[in-house]
Amino acid sequence: MHYYNIKMITTAGVGGMGSFNDNTFFESIVLIAVSITLVQLLFLALGMLIGVIIEYVGNINYLNFLTPFRYFIGTDVVNKGISIIYVLIGALVTFVSIYLTYVLYNKRDLLY
Repeated sequence: MHYYNIKMITTAGVGGMGSFNDNTFFESIVLIAVSITLVQLLFLALGMLIGVIIEYVGNINYLNFLTPFRYFIGTDVVNKGISIIYVLIGALVTFVSIYLTYVLYNKRDLLY
């Protein structure tokens, strides 16, 4: 008959993270979630601020690409359709961001 140490099994965690106890693991997850939320709120506020400035100043349509809130205006989408230039800008920003993340992550000196 085999007897297992329950404490040793439960603190081993997922993926071999035996050095973390349960409390530290969940605290790190909460810290990551809060930081991501704060960064998203910062960029939301920045985009809205740029949109308001563009609206307040007047007809400066060449700055519409700076805020995603000006990419697809509801009435313009219904009447004219989606402007392909904004779709291409969004796709380009996404692919460049993914590529730079891959390149910069591979340059990091991570110890295994």
